[in-house]
Amino acid sequence: MDHTTQAAAAGALAALTRLTGRAPRITRHAGYLLLRIDPVGIHAGQWPLVVEVLESGSAYGMTTTAAGTRAIWLRIDDAETPHR
Repeated sequence: MDHTTQAAAAGALAALTRLTGRAPRITRHAGYLLLRIDPVGIHAGQWPLVVEVLESGSAYGMTTTAAGTRAIWLRIDDAETPHR
């Protein structure tokens, strides 16, 4: 993983932790990192800042499981990995 990707992930991790009071879960995949965090407890006034952090990555979204659990996620592509 290149320095740019590591720096982007560290910045997003710090910002999301500061905004939510919880550290996101990070999983490493071939060619990208995925940060996930439970959106419960994010106050309405914080959402514009959360979205600003999410927009710093390659892709983002929100998922809901069949059990009703939600997570917002941020994908940060590895700059060294060619993408199709």
